[in-house]
Parts: sequence; C-alpha cells; structure tokens
Amino acid sequence: MNWQRLVFNDKAVYVHKTSADWFVPNTKADALLQCADGSIAHQKLLSRIAKPNPEVYTPALHVNTPLHEFWIHVTNRCNLSCTHCLFSSSPKEKDTLSHETMLQHINGAYSLGCRLFVLSGGEPLVYPKIIELIESILSHVGTSVVILTNGLLLEKVFTCKDFERSRVQFQISLDGLPNEHDAIRGKGSFEKLKDNLAWLKAEGYTFSLSTCVHPSNVHVLEPLLEVVKALGATHLHLLWHFLRGRDEDKAYIDMDVLFEAVVRLCEKAQRHGIVIDNIEALKTQVFAPKGTVHDGSSSGRSSIALGYDGKFYPSAAMVGEEALCMQGSNMKEALKSDVAKRIAEASVISLTSPLRFILGGGDLDHSFAHAKTFMGNDPYEAFLEKLSLWLITQEAQRYDTQEEAALCLEMGDILYSCGAHEGVAHTHANCLIATGESASLSFVKSFYHDAALADKEDILNPICYEESYIEHIPQQYRFRGYGCGSPILEANLTLGESMVDLGSGRGIECFIASKFVGKSGQVIGVDMLDSMLSLASEGAQAVSENLGFNNLTFKKGYLEAMPLGEGIADVITSNCVLNLSTHKRKLFAEIFRVLKEGGRLVVSDVVCDEEASAWIRNDAKLSGECIAGALTQTHLVGLLRESGFERIEFLKRFFYREVKGHTFYSLSFRAYKPKAEPLVEVIYKGVGESLHVDDTTVLFKGVKTKIPQSLAQHLSAELFILGDKGNVSNQEEQVCACAIAPEEAPKKELPKVANAFKATFSMAPKQTHNCMVCKTPLVYATVEQTHTCHYCGETKSTSVTCKEGHYVCDACHSKEALVVIEHLCESTQEKDMLKLFKHIRSHPSIPKHGPEHHAMVPAIIVTAYKNSGGSVPENALKTALSRGSGVIGGSCGFLGMCGAASGVGIGFAILLQSSPVTTTSRQAAQQVTHAVLGEIATYEAARCCNREVWTALSIASKLSETFLHVKLEAMADFKCDQKKFNQYCYGKQCPIF
Repeated sequence: MNWQRLVFNDKAVYVHKTSADWFVPNTKADALLQCADGSIAHQKLLSRIAKPNPEVYTPALHVNTPLHEFWIHVTNRCNLSCTHCLFSSSPKEKDTLSHETMLQHINGAYSLGCRLFVLSGGEPLVYPKIIELIESILSHVGTSVVILTNGLLLEKVFTCKDFERSRVQFQISLDGLPNEHDAIRGKGSFEKLKDNLAWLKAEGYTFSLSTCVHPSNVHVLEPLLEVVKALGATHLHLLWHFLRGRDEDKAYIDMDVLFEAVVRLCEKAQRHGIVIDNIEALKTQVFAPKGTVHDGSSSGRSSIALGYDGKFYPSAAMVGEEALCMQGSNMKEALKSDVAKRIAEASVISLTSPLRFILGGGDLDHSFAHAKTFMGNDPYEAFLEKLSLWLITQEAQRYDTQEEAALCLEMGDILYSCGAHEGVAHTHANCLIATGESASLSFVKSFYHDAALADKEDILNPICYEESYIEHIPQQYRFRGYGCGSPILEANLTLGESMVDLGSGRGIECFIASKFVGKSGQVIGVDMLDSMLSLASEGAQAVSENLGFNNLTFKKGYLEAMPLGEGIADVITSNCVLNLSTHKRKLFAEIFRVLKEGGRLVVSDVVCDEEASAWIRNDAKLSGECIAGALTQTHLVGLLRESGFERIEFLKRFFYREVKGHTFYSLSFRAYKPKAEPLVEVIYKGVGESLHVDDTTVLFKGVKTKIPQSLAQHLSAELFILGDKGNVSNQEEQVCACAIAPEEAPKKELPKVANAFKATFSMAPKQTHNCMVCKTPLVYATVEQTHTCHYCGETKSTSVTCKEGHYVCDACHSKEALVVIEHLCESTQEKDMLKLFKHIRSHPSIPKHGPEHHAMVPAIIVTAYKNSGGSVPENALKTALSRGSGVIGGSCGFLGMCGAASGVGIGFAILLQSSPVTTTSRQAAQQVTHAVLGEIATYEAARCCNREVWTALSIASKLSETFLHVKLEAMADFKCDQKKFNQYCYGKQCPIF
C-alpha cells in the first residue's frame, strides 16, 4: 500500500505517501490492513479505500497567481516598547514611509487585482495621515482594510471619521491576562486597551484579538478566553513566537507544552463560542477536498509586503530581512524577482515529513527565520502535525460506530475549504488569518438563491414528470426542477406515511408526495434558503387548496442539523442535494437519526466511478452544479454502511455529464435503517457454491442458515425460505408425488380467535380531554384491574379507564406528545417558561391532562435554562423527556407525588448533574421538589395539569437563581383556558381561574 501508518492517542491514521490524502480506520479495519491476509474481508476493505487524484503530485511550473493581499509596514515607530517586539519598535524610532510612496504602490496593487490591504508597523495609528491613507484605499471600489494595532489609540484616531464598518476591520494585540499584558506592554496598557475596545464595539466595528504565545503566557491561555469574551471579541488569533528583535536570545517554547495548552484552549473556546483563527485555518488544510495539495506559502506569490524602508518583501514578518528583499522599482517587478522565483520553485516534494502535502512545508517566515529556507524548517511544524492529527482523530471518533471493519473518516468527508487553484493551495502567513463561512458553502448558497429567483438552465435535470403526478399542482408552480432524477417516484410512498425531503427547493417533490401520502400522511421539506422556502410555502398553499387538505410543512435548516425530532420519518428523499453537503458523515448520521426503524432513504444524486481530480473537487462553480461534491459509488456505499444503513440497492443509473474527461452519472438508490425483526431459516439454492451476504454471513448450498426475514425476502430468488416443518414458503405449491401414507392423519383444530388488529397510530385524531378514544369522563378506581390498551393491544394492570371501558396505556398516551415536545423545545429560543408551556399546550397532539405533563416540565426547564445562556449537559433534553415520561399517570393520587413537582426535581437534577451519590446537588433537587409539592398540597382540589404545571414552573422560576445561578423567567400572563373541559375544576379558588 502507498500509505504511511501514523498513530495518535492509540488511533491509527493512514497518510498517503505521494499526494494529499488520509483516512482513519476503526480498530478491526486497522488490524486487517496490518495483517494483509488476502481474505475476502481484507480485499473488500482495500476496495473501499479510494486513491487521491492525482495519486502522485507533481508541482506545476510558471503558475500565474493574482495578487490578493498588500501589506504596508507604515512606520517602525510605536507608542510602546514591547519586550517581544519583532522589529524592536519604540517611540524613539523614526523610520516611516512617505505618503506619496504608499499611495503609488496602493494604486499599483489595485491594478494587479489586490482588494485586501493590511496596515501594520510599529504602530500604524501613530502615523499622522493614517485617516487619509485609509480613505485613499477605500476610494477604490471593492477594497477592504485590516489594521494590526495595539489598540491604545483607536478612540482618539477614529472618533473624527466614520468608515463603512464592513470595509474596515482590526486585529488587536492582547498578550495575556492584565498582569502578563502589562508586563510585556507597559503598566496600565490593559486598562487603556479595555476602554478603547469598549468604544470600538459600541461603534460597531469588527475586530479580533491576537496573542503572541511564548513561555511567559502559555499557562494563561485558558483563562484568557474569559478576558476575550469580556472584551467583546468572538475571534482569537495565536501568533507563534519568533526569536528575533528583542527576543533574539530567548528559547522556543516546549512544543508538547504548547500543544497541551492549545488543545485545552480549543476545547474551552468551543464551549464559549469563540473562534480560534489558527485552528479554523488549519482545518481548511486538513479538511480539504481529497487530493488538495498545499505546496508552500502565499507570501511572495499572491501576497507582498512594503517595508518601512520602501523595499518589497514576501511578508510583513520578514520586513528588513535583506536576503528576502524582492528587487524591483514596482510591485509587478518585485513579484518577478529572483526571490519570488525561488519561492515559487520550492516544493514539498523535496521534504520527508508525513503531512507535507497537507501542511505545505510549514510557515515560510518561521522556516526562514530559523534556518534560512523557504520551507521544511519551521520549528512549529511538529506541533502543527500533532494538532492536525488531533483534529482528525477528534472528528473520527464521533463516527467510530461499527463493529465490522470500516473507515471512520477520510479526507473530503468534511470540507472547510474550496477553491484551490487547479487542486493546489498555498498556506497563509500566520500574522493574520481571515476566517468565515467556507467558500464552497457560500458559493452554493448564492448559486441556489439566484436559482430560486431566476431559472438556471445550466443545472441539468434528465427527468420530467407525468401529468397524473402533478395535476393537482397549479401551472405557475410547475417548473423544470433542479436535480438529477426523481426519488419521489422510486420511494413507493403509501397513504399515512411521513416523508422528509432534503433540499426541498421550490417544493415540487413535496407537492407530488403530498398527494401520495394523503390526508393522514405528512410531508416536510427542509432547505437552507429563505428564498426557496418562500416560494415553496406559496406553492404549498395552492396545492393544499386543490387537494382539500394540508399535510405540507417547510422548515429552514442545514441538512447536517435538521430541525426535526428523532425517528419521525418513514421515508427521507433527496434530489441531487447530498453532493452539496460539506460534512457528509454528519449528514448521513443525521438522516439515520431522523428515520424511523425500518424507514428508508431514497435518493437521486450525482456519482462517479473513479475519484474526481482535485481540480474538479475545488471548483466552486462545479460544486453548485452538483459535480465537485459527487461521491464515487464505492465511497457512497461505504458511507451508507458505516452510518448504519443496510439493504442498499441501486435502482437506476444514467449518464449525467462529462467534465475535463471525467464522467458523472445520475444514480437512484435506496437504503434502510435496521429494524429488529425475526430470523427465518433459508437454504441457498443458487448457481454458485456459496453466497457471501456480508462480512459475517455466508450461505452455503444445502445448509440451513438463519438470517433476518427482510433479507431473506430480498434474496428470495436465490433461496428456499423455510416455514413450518421445513416447507418452502416461497415456491408455488405442487402435489407430492411420493404416495406414502402419512404416519398419522392431521388433527383438525378449531380456529383460534386472534386479538383484533390494533394500529400503532391513531386511526382517528386522539381527543385532548377526558378519554382519548371517545371523550367520555375518566373513572379512577381504588384497586387495579387488568385492561387491554385500545391502541397497542398490550395488557396491563391499571386503575384508570373511561366510562365506556377504554384504556390507553401511558406509552400510547404520551407517544406522539413526547415527539412534539422534543421538537418544539429543540426549535425554540423562548426563555419564558410559561410562554413555552402555553406554546406546547396549543399543539393539537398535547392533551389537557395526562402523564405528558410529567415530561413536559423538565423539558421546559432544561430548554429555558439553555436559552437563557446556561450550559446544559449532553442530551439534557432527551434525558428530561425520558425521566419525566417514567413517572406514571395519576401519580398525584396513587403515589402522593405530583408529576409536575417530580418534573421540577428532574429538571434541576439534570442541570445540577445530581446523582444518588452526590451531596449538594442531590439536596438541591430534593429541596425544589419539596417546595413545589408543598405548594401544590395546599390546594384541596382534584388534579388539574394546567394548574399544577403553572405552579411548578412559577416556583421553579423563584428558586432558579438560588440553585442554578441563572434566572429562569416565568412572567407571561397566564389565565385558565380549559374550565369547560375539566369536570373537576377548582373554580374561583384556583390561582389561574
């Protein structure tokens, strides 16, 4: 194999030896790759591993790269004398560029295509004409300015001029906590910075903070995040310490210490919603399209710096380095200088580090400062390799779910970048790193937004619909759909099914499905664009009027994080959308989550037979046209299996398009989410000696084997499926020709009366008060008797029926309601618990009384806490619903414990992470339960879930600040709206009457 095996934290990562690619196998797959025994399992795994394209990287010569950035070292003068300054700047320094020189080169840079201008120093804000300089840059159409500053002069300089906020941004130095910052930059510097940042934020300017990491502040990176957040920044940039300037005689920080500190910083930053620019930049290299090589730096190619001495240099950090002076009287000449040529000719193919094609040879500035080379000698490269492997294995472990040999992750499954020129990218100097939404996702959004407003003929669709499928859709909503097939026609939808369409666009697939699933079914379209959703919702209204019912809903969301509950869909469809996803592992995991057990995924999408070139993979326009993100068929099947799907079937395949000699196809396929099912005995009867079903199941001819029933039916043409007494159940019956009398005549048995079939869903809408079946009042007995649930047919002991004898078990009573509660809580930003309670109870699936309220209370508390800024434990909402639904119906009378009071205790226990062996948190959860139950016990009244929940949430609000340190609101005006439905109403004595 042309792969090198690396191990990080006991996890194997395989890196390609001659191009940019990597994959992470699970433990079983890693063992197979190491033993290489030639078994079927080993061969199958090898066929699963794709090769990058190109498989051997060869650098291109004489590539013309447009100029993207122009750095201006305005002055070497500074209002501070920082101890680690790269240029030994101070108030005594006088070197400053002339205004005329800067304007001349700004014009020259603009003519070469540059639109981003970066002002640095020294301290650029001490330059007397800094405002005029910025105005000159912004006078050019489409330009932006970034200013690197210590921040102490911001208010003084910019009070007099109001710039367009989107075009002027700042990167401001913060070198640690107040003490560390002042030790480096002078006493009182932190307070001055704090005041200036408060002014800057109030003025609406965008800024990030930058920290130079060195031995004196590496230990405070974690607590530094609190300061960053308090100062109003959302981005932190880490600068790697140079041993130059005033720190020339210092030592590099220990790389293991740096790694541990940065990892802890990243983990905390993720929790606090702060972006570490360096990590995001590294992700664009690690999580790039398969085969995307990073080869060298952009410095001296698409980026150039003008020093305070009037000379050109590859980067701002190298200003004053005579050996890197780029000769030329103007920028165009400098970019063709000997230094520029030497930078362009340097390539990672001369290096030996395993991640050279990913990391691009390290940082040019650090490599040259350390060893006078353009790449390969960055003292921080080992640290960056370790950080890269950490990022890869962190993501991979999320998808290590299969017991059989499988891949957990591979390059291209996650995309943080797109647009490398012909598949080759260059690293960016670490002085400044711009981050934001990936170019791929941004372009796709723009592409399809425009498509919603004006038909694009360059998105091909080889399928059209028969009139019978669209006769209920008004003419103005019939259009040539953007896609590559028709999954709706392959989905075999039936009445009553629940369907979700991914990337629903204008809604045509949903409109067709609406008729198929009928009034009792449900169709949900999910799309990320408001423009598409608006058109779809408009069409849905017209379609519903024609059909006479409305079963259509359109929701905004990304496919990798659908705004839908778990296990709600019988069918999920997608027409040429999955290829657009920037995180395909997450996408398939999300589809698997939303499907019901036994549910099916039916998709039409673009695929290819061989891996597409990195040139194609990085083309943003081809991404919008469903080409760049197309999976190979092998990778598609692998992803489906590794995500948990089974019974994967290819339905149809057509030629779709050819790009750069590479052929793409429209493929329709189907896959199922497993469902627990009985095993049946089969005998293989086919042509071969055996049938290899999967890695663990081989059917040998003539040998009885047990396999899942659905699989047997799927393979019925190849099998005898055995029934009672070994009879074959899947062949036409014929008379036995053997004429031997049976040993005993069969005894005739009277037919048994089977229990009547009970549907697992309501054949008619459930009633919202009294009996869910017939609306008659409930009867509460003092002793339990055995009754059969009207809906599921299960027999249980209970004290509650209606006057007509109907019994509904707690599971069926709450089943639909729990899904609704979960969905409404997941999709709301509401902080007021009573508002959220009213919102949930307004849903038709929520009854006026019942055990649903036991789960509703903790769900509301957890949701309000999260929406109020609290940090909730993982799966807190699901835990709340699970624990709350475990409290039996009628517990207020049968157990002396109101479910609403229990719900408050459950909610607080989850948020306080209480357990039977904790002390303070356990006591707190009991105290709030006691407080709520004590108040409810003052009512000499029959049960009323409306009153009990109001009481519970009101008291929870009063106690929240004491126990949770977050104030949970319960301010909404609340009056009873169900007096007429409650025969046991407490009347005017009730606090919400």
